[in-house]
Amino acid sequence: MLAFATIGGLSAIPTIALIRWRRAGRANPDFAPPEGAVLRVRGFIFWELVLVPVVLICAAAMARSGAF
Repeated sequence: MLAFATIGGLSAIPTIALIRWRRAGRANPDFAPPEGAVLRVRGFIFWELVLVPVVLICAAAMARSGAF
């Protein structure tokens, strides 16, 4: 459950950034997000993807053990 909650928390930063970038792109068609911000968002997404298998493994283990 902790890994699932962590993924949810990590997804907030990229989601907010993408919404801001989309609004800025609508207002200014020549808009490009700063390279540092893109790298930061990519880092958050990377860690989300790292945790997805952890969630799947934990879910399978919980199903096998009859925890729920």
